[in-house]
Amino acid sequence: RTGYALVREAVGGLMDEAPEPVLEAVVAGLAAGREPAWIDAHGLRAWRSGDFIHVDLHLGVPRYLDADALHEIDERIARIVASAVASPNETIVHFDPCRPRQCPSCRVRDCPIREAAFVRAAPFTRESVTRRDEVLETGEPLPAGAPAPASGALAFVSLGSNLGDRAAHLRDAARSLAATPGVTVLARSRVYETDPVGPPPQGPYLNAVLKLRTTLTPAELLSRLLAVEQEHGRERGAERNLARSLDLDLLDYDGRVVASEREPALELPHPRLHERGFVLEPLAELAGDRRHPGLDVPYATLAARVRDPAAVRLHDGRKGGSPWPSSP
Repeated sequence: RTGYALVREAVGGLMDEAPEPVLEAVVAGLAAGREPAWIDAHGLRAWRSGDFIHVDLHLGVPRYLDADALHEIDERIARIVASAVASPNETIVHFDPCRPRQCPSCRVRDCPIREAAFVRAAPFTRESVTRRDEVLETGEPLPAGAPAPASGALAFVSLGSNLGDRAAHLRDAARSLAATPGVTVLARSRVYETDPVGPPPQGPYLNAVLKLRTTLTPAELLSRLLAVEQEHGRERGAERNLARSLDLDLLDYDGRVVASEREPALELPHPRLHERGFVLEPLAELAGDRRHPGLDVPYATLAARVRDPAAVRLHDGRKGGSPWPSSP
């Protein structure tokens, strides 16, 4: 079965997947009432709780829209759902800010941030709207394996270590990535020493972020990160927050929002990125003005919200060595 429909099972059957006709009616209503600013729709879910129907939807919109404009869209979609569902209902719309690659599928005239001409609108069909992915500018689903732009995609990778020679692990990982075909290391953040989150006893981490340009797909880049981890003795699947020789996470890939359950499972942006000071501090150094793809908030702002100088502090390379004594 293609597409993505949330199935919820609860005690007593109080929460169940909404009947297919409900999804079909909602999709038909969205397609009929579509407005130019609705660039794409994805991640549609519908489920029943007693006599109540819940609908959840991601909608791609121009990133410059203000709160009033988004509120109007939210109310418009709520009315569409209400007319399509013959039951008490609740609709939650998640607004995803547009990216330059979506310009060819955006129908907004005189767009102040347009970087490419309109070509063809993304489809609003049962299959496309229920997918968990965004869509490419061609209107096709954007899986984890979608190709990078011809010029390469910007990606940000976090590095962490609190076992063995921490500085050496980070340095070797950066060199391994720099030597990977299709990957260029553009910049490195400063190194931070951070208190461990997991159970004691654990030593502090060294953390940093790399800015890359890559022609690898998100899935290919993630596979490469996992391989580099394994080269340093990391075993994925162990209990979260345990000490580790090397931890590499793909934080942001070209501003894409991806959810793939294929192996290796991939979610972009990293699902806990917005709450991790030890990642946000070095990321904000390299891309403070860049906006979180899901929250549409600059990384510098997110870093300021969770900043704790006592827990995340600059590493003194004179004590334990620095990972960056020279170019990777």
